[in-house]
Amino acid sequence: MNLRWYQTESIEKVYKYLRERAGHPCIVLPTGAGKTPVLAQLCHDAVIRWDGRVLVVSHVKELLEQSASKIQYLCPTVNVGLYSAGLNSRDTANPIIVAGIQSIHDKAALLGRFDLLIIDEAHLIPASGDGMYRELIAALLELNPDLRIIGLTATPFRLDSGPICTPDGILNEVCYEVGIRPLIAQGFLSKLIGKAGVQFVDTRFLKVVLGEFEQDKLEAAYDAILDSAIQEIIEKTLDRKSVLIFTQNVSHGKKVAEALRDVQRGIFGKGEKELKPALSLFDIPGCPVPDNTVRIAADWLEENEHPVENLRFCLDNLYSVGEVYGGTKHRDEILEKFKNQKIKYLVNVNVLTTGFDATNVDCVVLLRSTVSGGLFYQMCGRGFRIHEGKENCLVLDFGENILRHGPVDLLTTKTAKKSSNQEPVAKICPECRTVNAGGVHNCVDCGYAFPFEDRVSSSTIKGNADSSDPVSNPNKVETHPVDHVTYHVHTKKDADETAPKTMRVTYHLDLASVVNEWVCVEHEGFARRKALAWWAARSRFPMPDTALEAVQYAEHGLLADTISIETKKNGNFNEIVDAELEDKPFKCDPCPECEKENLRVIVPCDPPQLGKIVCGWCNHYFKWASKAEVEFYGLFNGEEERIGLISKSVLSTVEEYSTPADNPF
Repeated sequence: MNLRWYQTESIEKVYKYLRERAGHPCIVLPTGAGKTPVLAQLCHDAVIRWDGRVLVVSHVKELLEQSASKIQYLCPTVNVGLYSAGLNSRDTANPIIVAGIQSIHDKAALLGRFDLLIIDEAHLIPASGDGMYRELIAALLELNPDLRIIGLTATPFRLDSGPICTPDGILNEVCYEVGIRPLIAQGFLSKLIGKAGVQFVDTRFLKVVLGEFEQDKLEAAYDAILDSAIQEIIEKTLDRKSVLIFTQNVSHGKKVAEALRDVQRGIFGKGEKELKPALSLFDIPGCPVPDNTVRIAADWLEENEHPVENLRFCLDNLYSVGEVYGGTKHRDEILEKFKNQKIKYLVNVNVLTTGFDATNVDCVVLLRSTVSGGLFYQMCGRGFRIHEGKENCLVLDFGENILRHGPVDLLTTKTAKKSSNQEPVAKICPECRTVNAGGVHNCVDCGYAFPFEDRVSSSTIKGNADSSDPVSNPNKVETHPVDHVTYHVHTKKDADETAPKTMRVTYHLDLASVVNEWVCVEHEGFARRKALAWWAARSRFPMPDTALEAVQYAEHGLLADTISIETKKNGNFNEIVDAELEDKPFKCDPCPECEKENLRVIVPCDPPQLGKIVCGWCNHYFKWASKAEVEFYGLFNGEEERIGLISKSVLSTVEEYSTPADNPF
């Protein structure tokens, strides 16, 4: 199984944490980014490499089957067990068991001792109290006090109670996180496009009861806009293949599904009438199904100036409507038809917010309003997965959810209640209904110029959002071709020698202009995560621990060449928002003199220089060595083995996943 760069990095960070720390880590990957391969690799290593025993816990039946299948594929010699009452399987003695929390929360003694517990959708662990997860974990720790716990989630916070990782919590620290926008830019996730409904439910005057809006009043509000919403859904999804609709409750969902079927029946009735003049000439069924004979008949009707508008619609937009609720029979069959695009519209309430992996979803309709940013994220996240022929996913919002929460990649925990006079996080374009950030002057889609009084200072936008599409987008950018790039170690002015250093990347543009970027190799937290993402986009090799080494990697040709950069104004500076890159290199650039593997060494030289960097084979000169480089790498006198500034062990890691030999569990 070939893992993506961020999946490999997440696993490496987990092992590093488990070796060096005593707590329990959490991996944060966006919905659709592929948590299951990471989970499977963790199980494989724990059992095959370190002879451990693993319990994988989730709360959704589809996730259990998906995880067990992937783990079994990766570990063909290991008998992977499944414990789930809903799946009628109760394995207890396997080295790897995938289980539903509802089925095993009180059965730790029956399952026995485990070395590793992996919790998928870890944000469901309650912040306090008892609950099924806490009951299970307490019992497992009694059986094995050395049990290690790893959480996986797309949302590492509860919108009402803060982060899921705390020093005294079940999970203690996020050891790895990758953002949504980099994965969209690199083609691992699908872009989301947000549109607000022409008629929508105004929630400003609704009370919040038990964490959500008043259900009875909200359902009545959605009933009032049902006809217009259905018409708009059909019109805006003509070019969409698979539309997932979230409704307020089951009663509302049934109304939506029946309204869609009513429109379908009406259009099909009109299509059949338009087809009648051709029935005597063509052997076709009474209903205009998408058959070649019917299409030929439609062409004949059009050539003879008969109306074919509804008939064409039937042929090009034949659809059916499916419904999935908590107690729906034949649920698996309905979901399979939707995945195979035999059902175009699938209506549900909360059933398909997590664990539903349908890559073909190219439109998410929010016919519901929610106070929960986590639920908003999960609903939008159904459209993140990439699929052949899918350019993007439309999020059609009738409940002001994007306006309320902002972009899904910038959701944060609530630290204070929103004041009544606070500016909205976004605004809707009156021309095209695109949801824009509160601070933009022009609509990002159609260019409409917002009146001055509608423009909101960007400082009022929650989470510093620079767009309020379902995923944040940068402001208007400029593209510049890059002539060449240079790299330097940068120390912040007036900082002491122990302060973290950065790698300054200087892009030399045409007309002798330059743009600088700082990669925070030696920092921690968000700055380091950003540096890791930057590095992974350009190199097949792991990012080193120091800026000095990072510069050497770059000068050895181990980073992809930059073709062009995109910038936007950030105060008085040009901020780089994207870059077009060549393919990642597999090895160092050869020496331009002897054309052998670029084995660079530092050799002594006359004062005032301390040393110079040359080819270890032919002594071709590259540059003078800095004091820091001499102190870090040392001088080569020609007697010891030619190791070079870049270790061969580093070069051997390309396209090869390996974890440390010592057991981290």
